[in-house]
Amino acid sequence: MQQIIAALQRIVPYLNGLMIASWLLTMSANWVLARKLLNITNDPPTLHNFYLVALAVLMALGQIFNNSHDLLAMNAAIVLLVPCFITGLATINFVANIKRIHKLMLVIFYLSMLLFPVLILLIIFLGIFEPWLDIRNRCTKTS
Repeated sequence: MQQIIAALQRIVPYLNGLMIASWLLTMSANWVLARKLLNITNDPPTLHNFYLVALAVLMALGQIFNNSHDLLAMNAAIVLLVPCFITGLATINFVANIKRIHKLMLVIFYLSMLLFPVLILLIIFLGIFEPWLDIRNRCTKTS
């Protein structure tokens, strides 16, 4: 019981950022659904370097401060990681469509994200580095 209480005490300070992140994910899912229903086909914008620098600064400030400012910075960093997560998911879906990977494999991948949260971090890193790696353009050139 004490382990559960200790784990909850570590998680509670970040609940604000997690709630906003879940709200952003819901809004993004609605945006994707609306784009599909309205047949909008233009490409969504990619992350810019300024956004990634702001994310890095917030995460660094969260590690430097030892008061309420660190919680504010880390919660803001959680919120700023949502577009990186969405970009990573978009890259994975794009590659799966280009390589003609079966939809069941994508479903298994999404379910495994629930079982292994480390995959979420990998997707976030993919979303952060995708503008430099340019995976989408590389896949379209080879196909």
